[in-house]
Amino acid sequence: MGIDAPRSPAVHRGAKILDAVSSGTANTPAELSARLGLPKSSIADLLDTLQDVGFVARGPSGGLRAGGRWPSLSDPAAVVHRVFRACATTELDGHTVSLIQLLGDRAIFVDVHPGRQPLPLTPRPGQRASAADCAGAAAILASMPLAEATEMIQSAADHLGLGDDEVRSTLALRPARRRRVYETRSVAIGRQFACAVKGTRLALTMHVPDQLGESAARKATSALCAAAIDYWRCARRCRRCRWFSAGGFCSADRGRATGTHAAVCGGHRRTTGRRPLRPAAQPRSHRPPSPPPTRSPRLQRDW
Repeated sequence: MGIDAPRSPAVHRGAKILDAVSSGTANTPAELSARLGLPKSSIADLLDTLQDVGFVARGPSGGLRAGGRWPSLSDPAAVVHRVFRACATTELDGHTVSLIQLLGDRAIFVDVHPGRQPLPLTPRPGQRASAADCAGAAAILASMPLAEATEMIQSAADHLGLGDDEVRSTLALRPARRRRVYETRSVAIGRQFACAVKGTRLALTMHVPDQLGESAARKATSALCAAAIDYWRCARRCRRCRWFSAGGFCSADRGRATGTHAAVCGGHRRTTGRRPLRPAAQPRSHRPPSPPPTRSPRLQRDW
């Protein structure tokens, strides 16, 4: 083994398999064998081990995909889970919604909830695409100051080996004026609407067919923005009253101490139905009469 060779070849091969499966470049053992140049027997042994620990799973058709243990490692605070729970509305039902993270000049689909609307291309979790083709990239860059966006892209460029031209072209995607929703039409991904999720450096993206009407698209994008705002409000509320936990929105949302927490921070809007309101003041005519002032016997005699 040379000095430049990996010290743990099996771990190195497993990392390559995970990268190929999560990015969607290889979905079968034959594709992995051809891409990595490894025998099919070695691929099968590594896949069995990765499948046993939950890093890789097989779909109904036999294709390979990221396993169920990935979210617990990549998202220990369950941010992705809570964001998608905020998207569980009737207006977004049937639409494909994805959560995007920006890494240099590439957009990574952190998770995808497929819908029933026909799309030219449905993204997969872990898939990577050009930032210029994703509306979520513009939403993420616009949600932060220029200096912070430059630092984020530059730190990823040092890791990925990007040049100054790639950094400048990625920063050029940042719009000069901030908007609630960003729309992009690309040949690779299709028509998208995206909005940033405050405090996470993530973007919620809704993938819609090209023939979707403007009224339906406007209604769905309003629900998408409401979901992003709803997540931020609930996460901030739960952190303030210290009922926040990594497993969900709060203890009230999980069904424990519903009355106590709802009175403190209101819980989640879809749990309580609406945000808590202060009790309205009673009209003057319905207020009980005030008791007469008590006077001392001396004052009553003098009166």
